[in-house]
Amino acid sequence: MKKDLLTLIAVAMGILFSNSALQAGGFPVSFQADYVNIVDSEEEKGKYYAGPEGMRMEGMMDGEAQILIVNFSESVSWMVMKEEGMYFEMPFNPEDSEAYTNPCPALSVNQTMVGKDTLHGRSVEKWHCERARGGIGKVWFDPRLKTSIRVEEDGSIFELRNIREGSVSSDLFQVPEGYTRMSLPGM
Repeated sequence: MKKDLLTLIAVAMGILFSNSALQAGGFPVSFQADYVNIVDSEEEKGKYYAGPEGMRMEGMMDGEAQILIVNFSESVSWMVMKEEGMYFEMPFNPEDSEAYTNPCPALSVNQTMVGKDTLHGRSVEKWHCERARGGIGKVWFDPRLKTSIRVEEDGSIFELRNIREGSVSSDLFQVPEGYTRMSLPGM
């Protein structure tokens, strides 16, 4: 379970840190979407919520419902394990990343906008992000939402689908009542 939890955190935080949406004040446009994460031909699906207050991803991993919440105003992120009734808390400091205004992550050594396109009815910029460790990530960046809505890298795909702009409840960016805070070994 710890490995799965850390993998989900790494994937989600990697998407967050590769987007420009996390400037002070959070996402400029509130929205919700469905997401799909495809790794090694295995597909995970879930819900994605974003707004000025934070970001939330809800999905299944190894048959367990898990939620990742990032609360910008409290500078904290939580991994909520629904079946266990517990959550892990991690500090979140948006100032630590230089990548917030950039569709390519900070680990990119070269970035090139290769054109403009439409994805799921949204106007996007297409970027190639050459990684310091090798390889090129492909990013479809939505300048209105200030976030990447598709990322392809190392054979994996993360994509937001069925994007719906509109207000999102600020309650989504808090740990649900009744959950117990747990310590995450090694963090």
